[in-house]
Amino acid sequence: MAVPKRTNRWVISVMIVLALVAGSTRWVGMLQKHWWTHDEAISYLAATGHQSSYEKTRQAGVPPYGSWVHVSAWQHFVEPNGSVSPWRIAKELAAHDIHPPMYFWLLHAASVVFGVKPWTGPALNMIIDVATTLLIFIAGRRIIGSDEWAAIAALLWALSPATLAVSLQARQYSLFGALTISFVLQWLRTTSDGHHSMKQLPLLACLTTMGMLTHYYFFLVMLATSAATALGMGEATRRRSLRGAMLAVAVGVVISVAANPGLLQTFSRADVQSQGFEIEHLPLRILITGYNSFGFVAGTSNSFVTLAVGAIAGALFVLGMLFRRTALHVGWHGLEPSLRYTV
Repeated sequence: MAVPKRTNRWVISVMIVLALVAGSTRWVGMLQKHWWTHDEAISYLAATGHQSSYEKTRQAGVPPYGSWVHVSAWQHFVEPNGSVSPWRIAKELAAHDIHPPMYFWLLHAASVVFGVKPWTGPALNMIIDVATTLLIFIAGRRIIGSDEWAAIAALLWALSPATLAVSLQARQYSLFGALTISFVLQWLRTTSDGHHSMKQLPLLACLTTMGMLTHYYFFLVMLATSAATALGMGEATRRRSLRGAMLAVAVGVVISVAANPGLLQTFSRADVQSQGFEIEHLPLRILITGYNSFGFVAGTSNSFVTLAVGAIAGALFVLGMLFRRTALHVGWHGLEPSLRYTV
């Protein structure tokens, strides 16, 4: 699908509106964040390089564990330390957790810059989500071929109560979403640009590495994208582009494994922690999945619903004005030849 022909000024205006909508909704939620969840506490333990020391203290049962101590004794486990290396964070995650280290490296940097606050992770996710919103718009222009529908798709994602809730958690899912959109967009560029596709391969390999270092389910994104592309391939040039793209992905996977030496240890821990599956529980799981999916369009927080409605109204108004101005501009230039002929 061809990218719509719009003026740079128009596209930039729409992207600014989308960025403001995504950023403002998350900013309001971030300001209301006053505590951590259990999983977030683990994120900050890992990001500050104290996961091993915490586990040793807990398993040995020594103070501050099981003792009345000042709160600072516990806060010590989440104090940011700029000297902590990425390899230490990755090693401790492999030893005590089941997640790859990419997001925790970024959270470590955010903790050093902002300190460890209830809003540190959400602030990082806000930046990521603004980028994701813009990437959805860019991908939509290429895939759908319509600026209007691309903007609507980006707005739906940015204002979804589910994505708003996820962004307030200091976890890796916002980054996973951003890298998924980035990977698909770069894959399309690589397999669709003919002789120029070789220039796109290094970035595709880089995104593959980052994706695999963010969440191991990223391999499903790679499989689905490559399979969908392969089914639509016909020309020899595009088949060569596909082979080049798959080679870049393979290189990215190898680099991700080299950057995460505790990979096999992580998989062993994941196998131990995994829940058993029984076929009679499948209908209930499907029902729960469907119910949770409803949260993408309907949240439970009144403040978020009110905020979303206001943001949608404001965004549609601004976008409507932009569309109207563009339509009038095109219409006038379409009438010009007739007017000149009549005169």
